Amino acid sequence: MDMRLTGVLAAGLVSCACAEMKVHVAADAAAGGDGGWRKPCQTLAQARDVVRAARKAGTLKSGEAVTVLVGPGVYRQEATFELTTEDGGTAEAPVVYRAQKRGKARIQGGIVLEPSAFKPVTDAAVLARLERAARGKVLVCDLSAKVPGSFEPFKKSYQGVPPAPWLYVNRQPMTLARWPNADAPEAGWTSFSKVVDTGLPKADAQDLSMRKARPGSFEFEDPRPARWNLEEGVWLLGYWTHDWADEVIRVASYDREKGVIALAAPHGYGIMGGTWGAAKRRFFALNALEELDAPGEWYLDRARKLLYFYPEGELGDAAIVLATLTQPLVKVKGAKHVKFVELAFEFGHADGLVLDNAEDVEVAGCVVANLAGGGISVSGMGNVVRSCDVFNLGRSGISLGGGDRKTLAPAKNLAVTITSTITGSSSAPTRRGSA
Repeated sequence: MDMRLTGVLAAGLVSCACAEMKVHVAADAAAGGDGGWRKPCQTLAQARDVVRAARKAGTLKSGEAVTVLVGPGVYRQEATFELTTEDGGTAEAPVVYRAQKRGKARIQGGIVLEPSAFKPVTDAAVLARLERAARGKVLVCDLSAKVPGSFEPFKKSYQGVPPAPWLYVNRQPMTLARWPNADAPEAGWTSFSKVVDTGLPKADAQDLSMRKARPGSFEFEDPRPARWNLEEGVWLLGYWTHDWADEVIRVASYDREKGVIALAAPHGYGIMGGTWGAAKRRFFALNALEELDAPGEWYLDRARKLLYFYPEGELGDAAIVLATLTQPLVKVKGAKHVKFVELAFEFGHADGLVLDNAEDVEVAGCVVANLAGGGISVSGMGNVVRSCDVFNLGRSGISLGGGDRKTLAPAKNLAVTITSTITGSSSAPTRRGSA
């Protein structure tokens, strides 16, 4: 390895002119690349390993800067790209991961689906479950060849985003099939006011099973649940007692005669559990094939690996991505003096970039978008998030933490936004969010 890398440097493939090592990455690179501009690496991880090998071989000296030049294209990640203490630089000679063209190097945690892979639904059993108006408009894509393993099943109850994957079309998140639809009256919610069983423990109950928390149930006047295939699974996202405590819970059963919905898991505050809860409780149903009836909605048959989608129009050359990665796209753990410049981090079912106990790490001019988790999470000291576009996130945008609580030493982590306002000839930078 040492001899090979030394030969590469001598040939000028990985250059160290002006005390700087350059490593090249290309989306269409052939396997076995060494990081030179003639034989670029295929991934960021391979480029990182080239730098590690150069340091081990002694061809990259301490105090020499490193620039990883990432060419345009899509780089799909099946695991987190991780940098540790051995992958950092110095204040004078940082390690920089930079896009050759701003925003054109796209680090993605999802599978690209071709529009041509979506076909009209012909399965009579499926068509019978769809609303009549949706038949002929819903398309299906067989994911068997794209996803070798199985999809994670839904839990009986959860908070936050459901298990992977999630569908994005033209860089916008689509809506998991639901009822009422998002644009329906009451902002897409339905409600109930009569509880059958709160599910809360009753300490004085003679029936011992009633003395512990259990799934609750309630009366629901609308007969809509009669349409749902409860064996496949339908989940309700509801504010069951308090307007600050939402939870998604599977439907266990539906009594058509009594109009009673029984849930499959208990809720911590019970169903209409009292205190300052309102007279009505709101919820909507999700993940039901029968409710795939509006443009932009989708549904995944997890067992058969069939993705159903109701497009807003002709797919044509639409950019379709199924986000599958359930780990952060990037994790910087304990590294110092690293920069990410003008890269795009997109389409994951977790966080974008996680800086854990990092120091002097900068994320500048990057796009961090279309993620089920948070965008950029920062802990450590002296780190900067600068001029990044952060959008379509499931949990948080940019979070900053650090410093020493005992000594009151500040972290000096910054989130810096540059805004330009055209008023005559003046424009002013704005700095926000320091910690």
